[in-house]
Amino acid sequence: MKAPVPKAQTGFTLVEMLVALAALALLTALAGSLGLSSLNSRERLAAVQVDVAEQLRLWSLLKADLNQAAGRRVRDQAGNKRSGALFAASVSDRADAGGDAGVFLEVVRRGWENSTEASRSSLQAVRYRLVAGRIERQNRPFVDRSEWGPPITLFEDIEAVEVSFFDRDQWVENWTGAPNRPLPMAVKLKIKRSETDILTASFRVPEGRP
Repeated sequence: MKAPVPKAQTGFTLVEMLVALAALALLTALAGSLGLSSLNSRERLAAVQVDVAEQLRLWSLLKADLNQAAGRRVRDQAGNKRSGALFAASVSDRADAGGDAGVFLEVVRRGWENSTEASRSSLQAVRYRLVAGRIERQNRPFVDRSEWGPPITLFEDIEAVEVSFFDRDQWVENWTGAPNRPLPMAVKLKIKRSETDILTASFRVPEGRP
C-alpha cells in the first residue's frame, strides 16, 4: 500500500514575509505622505482664501471711503485748515505704533450713518496706517481735533505702501491740494509684500475736479 502524498503546506516563507512587510511599509509611507500632502494643501488653500478675503475687504473699504470723499479740509490742533482735504504719503514698514507714524491715507468721507441720533454730523474722518507690517484703519467721532478710535487690522505682512494721485491729466507722487481743488481725481495704491508680490489698485474720487 502506497504512503499518502502529503498535502502542500500553506503559509509564507521567510523571504515572502519580508517582501510583504516591505511592501506594506512602502504603502503605509505612501499613504502617510499623501495624507500629509492633502492636509498641507488644505491648509495652504485655507490660507489663500483668508488672504484673498482680506484683500477684498481692504479694497472695498478704500473704494467706499474714496468714492464718498468730501472736500472738507480738516483743522489741525491750532485751528488751521489744511491746504487739501486729503492727506497721503508713501510709507515703509514702521515698528512704532504711536502717534501718526505710518499714516499713508487720511480723508473725510460722507455717509456716516447715525442710527443712534448722536450729536454729530454724517461726515467721518478716516485714516489708513502701516504699523509693524499691518495695514490698519481708524476713524474718529468728529472731523476736527478729536482722538482716533481703536485700529482695525485689514491686511498683514506688508513691507511698504506707495501712493500716487491723478492730477488733471497725469499721475503724480505728491498731492498738497488747494482750497479750490481740495481733492485729486483719483488715488492709486501700490502695496508691496515682497519684491515680487505687489498689489496695485486705483480708486476714483468723484468730488475731485480738474
